[in-house]
Amino acid sequence: MCEIDHSGGWADWKEYQCGISTVSPVFSWECETERQFTVQMSSNPKFQSAVMYLDTRNCYCIYDGVPLQAGKTYYWRVRSRVGEWTESQFTTI
Repeated sequence: MCEIDHSGGWADWKEYQCGISTVSPVFSWECETERQFTVQMSSNPKFQSAVMYLDTRNCYCIYDGVPLQAGKTYYWRVRSRVGEWTESQFTTI
């Protein structure tokens, strides 16, 4: 177990940028017994035009499509063969 040094000072933090900087994000989710999933990614929150549509038996997938646009929000969702969609989003930097 390591000890934490509390003697340091605070740094000025002027800007925080939340997002991903990779062109090949890895999407992952928790698996229980179901082992067949459908994953979708879109730049539209209603998924009217999918950037990625994938069926997989893994609890993750790696995006390997066209490069993602910087500063753009993308939405992704996953569902098991018999389940409901679970949704999330991220913004590229």
